[in-house]
Amino acid sequence: MAGHDYRFARQGDAFAVEIDGARREVALVTGSHHQQRYWLRSEAGRSLDLLPLDFLLTDGRWVPGPSVFVLPPGVDETGTGGLWNRNCITCHDVAGQPGLDEAKVFSATRVAELGIACEACHGPAAAHVARYQDPVYRYAAHVAARDDAAQIVNPEHLSRRAASAVCGQCHAVFVFKQHERREGSSYRAGGVLDDDRYLVHGGSAALDGAGENPPLPPGFLAQRFWSDGEVRVSGREYSGLVASGCYRRGDLSCLDCHSMHASAPDDQLRPDRVGDAACVPCHAAERYGSGHTHHASASEGSRCANCHMPYTTFGLLKSIRTHRISSPSVAVNMTTGRPNACNLCHLDRTLAWTAEHLSSWYGAEPVNLSPEERRVAAALLWLLRGDAGQRALAAASMGWAPAQSAAGTAWMPPYLAGLLDDPYSAVRYNAARALHGLAGYSDLAYDWVGSPAEWQQAQREAIGRWRRSAGAAVSRAELLLPAPGRIDVDAVVALQRERDDRPVMLSE
Repeated sequence: MAGHDYRFARQGDAFAVEIDGARREVALVTGSHHQQRYWLRSEAGRSLDLLPLDFLLTDGRWVPGPSVFVLPPGVDETGTGGLWNRNCITCHDVAGQPGLDEAKVFSATRVAELGIACEACHGPAAAHVARYQDPVYRYAAHVAARDDAAQIVNPEHLSRRAASAVCGQCHAVFVFKQHERREGSSYRAGGVLDDDRYLVHGGSAALDGAGENPPLPPGFLAQRFWSDGEVRVSGREYSGLVASGCYRRGDLSCLDCHSMHASAPDDQLRPDRVGDAACVPCHAAERYGSGHTHHASASEGSRCANCHMPYTTFGLLKSIRTHRISSPSVAVNMTTGRPNACNLCHLDRTLAWTAEHLSSWYGAEPVNLSPEERRVAAALLWLLRGDAGQRALAAASMGWAPAQSAAGTAWMPPYLAGLLDDPYSAVRYNAARALHGLAGYSDLAYDWVGSPAEWQQAQREAIGRWRRSAGAAVSRAELLLPAPGRIDVDAVVALQRERDDRPVMLSE
């Protein structure tokens, strides 16, 4: 791959990679649910080097490392020396100490434990372990049901905000107050997170008490936030939570919805918080029923999260729910470019259609829209003229079952096919996944990390299949299908010429 030969070997519990004949030991694996990254012991010093291949668990294949992120074409990960020591050690290890010396060399890097382990959430446990090695103490504690909170932290016993900070130590956009961080983070579970770091916000409105952002590298905010400060990249859910009214004016914490030890690993939702169950303890179901949602009570349109936590963040090659709980707004969509919840489901409808419904149902203020925004489905605007992040989100929604049910799928193939040669690998991946999920396309030969010639061949084949299918009978002006089997090519090309080609970097 990429002109190099990789061979993987195992000897007992040890793993190694031979790169062009040179053997490197695997020291650490990050990722367990969706994809895995492999860190190799350096030949000198105490740093780890990144293997330039990732393994996708759901796909069962190796791919180039940069392809799993939203990165501009040509951007790679060749400059990853010291990356683990500078950055990844903070969250993917326990009590990491970068150990940067005066020569700017990571010569004394240390960790309490490689990987995310118990002490990351429960704090130092030496006293706990020492006490419970004594069988008499252990038996007495069992009989008395003794609470050893003084020895070890249980987030469930903390205040709601302190418990959320345990998650926020990693799941937030932040910079450390200690610039060089030679000794690593001073925060330990149960402590005061704000004493150790600045919570970075995007946009112009600072969170209460947060003050101004510290000096940040160029492009730092744009790579992580929409322009109004809502987080755009996955893994930073705490930054969304603390900007939500349910947290700032209410009592919501991470543990109200999530559990580390009693949940499915994919989203770690508590079994008793699936669907609307996370919201109804505070928001009475009878008040927010179908009269509020204007959708059938059993439909996806009446699910709280689909309207108030839409899929507008991106990472792990998929769209992910925002954790900044808010209400659908075409005005915000127009200001920030962030897709609104209504049109992420009603993919075949225009922004004007959504604005009219939000106005009649909830009294939303009228919005000034361009002719295209009044006559062309919002999803097509995001696909054809949006930036790479918008294109990825729109493509992902075309593979989402509730959106397929609401908008139909017969019109989607030619537009998804148009993304199969997109410059951004994450866009190609999501377009292909959505297309392969449609009837008649599951066997379409396509490799999203293949060659442009292969992508274009797959495009031609997909469009040919669509023209021969019943789907080609669809005729709707807002979908730029003026007659059966005919695409308004001039309108499509005109929108593509307006595409936002500014570089987008959503690399988590």
